[in-house]
Amino acid sequence: MYAAAHPDKVRAIVLDGAVSPDLTASEFRLSSFTGLQARFGDFAALCAKSPDCVLGPTPRLRTTACTRSSSRSSRRRHRPPAAGT
Repeated sequence: MYAAAHPDKVRAIVLDGAVSPDLTASEFRLSSFTGLQARFGDFAALCAKSPDCVLGPTPRLRTTACTRSSSRSSRRRHRPPAAGT
């Protein structure tokens, strides 16, 4: 998508996976998120079999733990630079 929008800024592209060129940006994101959610469910189920699973023992706790962790990471990435930097 970036290459199509800014061809003057792209010299080469490495494709890492098959993506249908017919998908719109919204369709691509929906497809990606659907796959990620499915794989997270598999990961969380595997983790829950371990007594020291950091995500918690139940599906709701696992999802809450992941969402909370993701939110903290997102806030750190989008924090404005400190004054004087």
